[in-house]
Amino acid sequence: MNTEKESEKPVAEAPKGETPAAGGPKKKSIAWRIVKGLLWFLGGLLAFVLVAVLTLPLWINPVATSLANALVPKYTDTAFNLERVNLNPYTGKLLISGVKLANPEGFAEKDAFSLGSLSAEVEVTSLLSKTIHVREVTVDALFASWVFDAAGSNNFDRIIATVNEKLGPKKEKDEEPSETKVVIDKVTVKNVRAVVGKGVFELQSLTLTDFGKDTPAKLEISGVRLTNPTGFEAENAFSLGSLSIGMDTGDLGKPPFKIHDIVIDSPYASYVFDAQNMDNFTRMLEPLLAKGGEAEAKPAEQKAPKKEKEQA
Repeated sequence: MNTEKESEKPVAEAPKGETPAAGGPKKKSIAWRIVKGLLWFLGGLLAFVLVAVLTLPLWINPVATSLANALVPKYTDTAFNLERVNLNPYTGKLLISGVKLANPEGFAEKDAFSLGSLSAEVEVTSLLSKTIHVREVTVDALFASWVFDAAGSNNFDRIIATVNEKLGPKKEKDEEPSETKVVIDKVTVKNVRAVVGKGVFELQSLTLTDFGKDTPAKLEISGVRLTNPTGFEAENAFSLGSLSIGMDTGDLGKPPFKIHDIVIDSPYASYVFDAQNMDNFTRMLEPLLAKGGEAEAKPAEQKAPKKEKEQA
């Protein structure tokens, strides 16, 4: 009898606020899995961002090259190619090489512009200040052509007009004067060649040091030559052995610069005529001058009949 009464007694309930032993481990395991999943996600995201930042110089360069090669021809309607861009935002170094922009149809010269290489190094910390410090800029194998078609229009006018047409009307903005100053330790330009009309201009080297500093800057140029078109006895229209200029460029906002000294070595110039009795400089720019002459002749033709009426 006592055994049956004891078996009928209700089982004691767990105190309020306490989780039964059987359910505790299960609920704790689910919560831990959620926290663990969030930690893994945040860790993976952090790792991705870290890898992207560290490899920025590797992936930003092909992206820039692809974008330039795809976008530029759409605005110029001419062939364009950019072989290489290397930008390292951590060291402030930039390298651009293998640039070519073709002329539109109707011009004898194939390329309007080409560049062998351009390298630059900027002090990264200076980009956050009001004085940007450029350590060095080097330009090598620069080419440009300024030539004319049968109608007397030059190639760059045609390219610029095409770009402006694609971009649409410009919105005028009130430009506020910039207080940012640029200081350049050294600029080097070498192996320059340009086709100017029917002449060829060449520059062996140009060096500019201490530009924008409080100390005097120095400009040095050597190996300048402007070749005459065919049909002239003199090979060169102009040449210069070297040119050296010392000047102050500290306050770039208030030109002209103050020049201390100029040294010119071996200058040469020729003013000669060909078989058609045209001088060499006129022959170089013959299409442009002819176009200008036609423009001036039209108003004169319109005024002539008025004088005849007055006399009548």
